[in-house]
Order: sequence, then C-alpha cells, then structure tokens
Amino acid sequence: MLETKLSADMLAHIQQVQAIHGIIETVELGQVFATSTVVSLLGEDQILKLLQRHIHKDWGDLEETDWYQNELSLLMGNRIVSSYHINNEKIFIITEANRSYTTIMMAYEY
Repeated sequence: MLETKLSADMLAHIQQVQAIHGIIETVELGQVFATSTVVSLLGEDQILKLLQRHIHKDWGDLEETDWYQNELSLLMGNRIVSSYHINNEKIFIITEANRSYTTIMMAYEY
C-alpha cells in the first residue's frame, strides 16, 4: 500500500534512509488508550482492526507528505499519526515519540 501513496522520489528517499538506519517494519505502541467515544462508536473488534493497520504502517487517509513524515518518524523517533474514516467519522491513532503510549480518539477530540 505504501507504494500507491508515495511518489517515487519520496519512496526512494525513505528506502535510502531505511537502508542507512535499518528498516522498521512495525510500530511499537506502548500502552494503548481509547476515548470512551471511540469505544462506544467502534467497539473492540473495529478498534483492534485499526490498531493492526497502524502497527503495520497503513496510515489510512493521510496525504502523501504525512505518510512520508510517518516513515521518517519511525526512524527518527518522532510522533506517528494515522487517520481513518469509519462510519462517516474521522479517527486518529497517535503513537507518541517515546513509544510509551498510543491514543485512539475522534478527530474532534484532538
């Protein structure tokens, strides 16, 4: 999925950086928190599906530059953000820079 979201130049740059620093295949989540709104709207099964997408670097409905930023953030130790549209609602999954915790929230709760 990554190749369809990023331009060839951005993908080549990420691959070059990954070759130098090592490839990171998955996101370390730390403790996972979800707002009560997310839990009531999505339920446990849907939340777990979204977390699996986030863990495996499917950043969802982000722009190309945000996909690029997430890939670099994996290498540089910065915050990682995914965005998904479910039931006409926008949901964010945010993993903090130190990878100690991940929060799942509605966009309007941000």
